[in-house]
Amino acid sequence: MLPKRDSQRQRHKSKASKSLSSQSPIGNVPLVELAVVLAVSISFYLIASVLDLNERWIDWSAQYEQYELDELPLGFGIIAVAFAWFSWRRWVVLNKTNSELSRIQTSLLVEIRQREKAEKIGADIRQKLEQNILVQKKRTERIQSIQEMGELLIFAQSKPEIFNIAIRYAQKIIPCSSGAIYESYDHSLKHIQGWGKLTNLDFEVTTDYVCWATRQGKSYRETPTPSGQSLCAHATGSQYIICVPILTPRGVWGVLHFRQGHSFAETEQTAKFDNIELESLAKTIADNIGLHIHSLFLKEQLTLESIRDPLTGILNRRGLLKLIQERDLLQNPDSHCSVLLLDIDYFKQLNDQFGHNTGDAALVSISELVAKLIRRQDIFCRYGGEEFLLMLINIDKSTALLRAESIRQFVEQHVLKIGSHQVDQLTVSIGVATYPEDADAYEELIQKADKALYRAKELGRNRVVDCAMAG
Repeated sequence: MLPKRDSQRQRHKSKASKSLSSQSPIGNVPLVELAVVLAVSISFYLIASVLDLNERWIDWSAQYEQYELDELPLGFGIIAVAFAWFSWRRWVVLNKTNSELSRIQTSLLVEIRQREKAEKIGADIRQKLEQNILVQKKRTERIQSIQEMGELLIFAQSKPEIFNIAIRYAQKIIPCSSGAIYESYDHSLKHIQGWGKLTNLDFEVTTDYVCWATRQGKSYRETPTPSGQSLCAHATGSQYIICVPILTPRGVWGVLHFRQGHSFAETEQTAKFDNIELESLAKTIADNIGLHIHSLFLKEQLTLESIRDPLTGILNRRGLLKLIQERDLLQNPDSHCSVLLLDIDYFKQLNDQFGHNTGDAALVSISELVAKLIRRQDIFCRYGGEEFLLMLINIDKSTALLRAESIRQFVEQHVLKIGSHQVDQLTVSIGVATYPEDADAYEELIQKADKALYRAKELGRNRVVDCAMAG
């Protein structure tokens, strides 16, 4: 705009210089003004001739000659001519000045209009820039929220923690009045956790309903229709809904549902959402939930594999130590805890005669038999090879010996059948030690039970031996 105004000023100056240069002055008086003076003089002369002013002048001057006023009429005439010329000259100058002022005023008005138009355009541009800056700021905040959510989900140790984190950030990332997380379970959707109106509300359809998002394997969005009929059971009344499947490598885990009473795009006037961006954000949240649910599943699987015996499915030695630490066992001298160390008799001969498959089947069978005879609070693990360890919680020495004898008899009476093979008289030897009367530490307690077990084998196997009897 500035170069345009400068060019207009230059044009105005050039026009003024041209108008001044078109005049041809004689000295300081233009030709037109000189012509006017001559015309006035001639007119005065003619009027004086017609009215015979010369004779009258002579008479008058003779009459008043005594006052020496001969030059007075001439002076009055010169003054009159000069006053007429001066008045006309002032009128011409004022007329030119008024014209120039009018032209300048018109130019200023045009320039003012142009400036107002430019300021309006500038204001519109500033407003759009401010809106774009606000939109970018909102997008940056959403990206930061997604990053923060992902960082927290990495350290989540349970599904409730995953859901709490996801719901907290979902409300910040996507403006909606309510929403929920549903788990797909036996051809139905089970309400897990929500916010807004769906905080404690179970999903209306609980059986034989599969969400459109899980059917299609992609996001499903529905807006209210004039008829009020909705395809999705989530959409009730005039509700805008978005359903996003929560996917894991094992398949569709569930649905992340968003619900709004009015259009999502109208929620934030300063930072509007389009459908593509909205679905992309919802999918990002759902993908994060699915990814960390599967990650948690893998962690649990690895944990189970690390603490459980892959053959029998019961705890291994690492799982035994973990449970002892978690329950703070063997820490209270006032409580009793008995350890039974079991070993299958003649297991090597069984492997050599029938093969390792039969030996593995024997291990599985023994673990299943013993598992039927123990309580939930008791700990049962495969200690190594053909040895099993049973820890009876809050059981004294006498009761532990009775339990050990019942287990020995139950195994002895059991006939193992593996395919075409039948193994008769599968027996076990058991060593017993009790905390705290036999030992006050885990390692010492195991050593006492193991010593009793070897004593049982030395005495002919298929028997229960107390560590106090082992010497």
